[in-house]
Amino acid sequence: MTIHENSKLSIGPFSVSFLKTRHPVPCFAMKIVSSEGTFVYTADFAYPEAFVDFAKDCELLLCESNLFSGMNGDQNGHMTSAEAGRIAARSGAKKLVLTHLPQYGSLIQLQEEAEREYDGPVILAEKDLQIMVKK
Repeated sequence: MTIHENSKLSIGPFSVSFLKTRHPVPCFAMKIVSSEGTFVYTADFAYPEAFVDFAKDCELLLCESNLFSGMNGDQNGHMTSAEAGRIAARSGAKKLVLTHLPQYGSLIQLQEEAEREYDGPVILAEKDLQIMVKK
């Protein structure tokens, strides 16, 4: 099945919608909604204003954060920690998980930079991390 920006899928109790990202190769963010809550995954994404509405009031925002605050991800299609925090704050997300983490520098610094922009919980993705999505 080919996915487009306006594609919508129903999979069991889940409704899945997509948003085309700003990335050098085709890539789509996903919003998964059920009666239990809303989960949004940015995928690889240079900072987009449109994403604020896409993630509006989600319970969990899984946001790629491959760059530290002050870096520019426009060319390679990635966000900074501060941009991830800003999207979480402006969208009203209840919880932010930073993923697609850089392989250099301090990940704690990355988390702190996101926390400067967002007052909710900020979690660094790690192997076997499990989070319950509930309203």
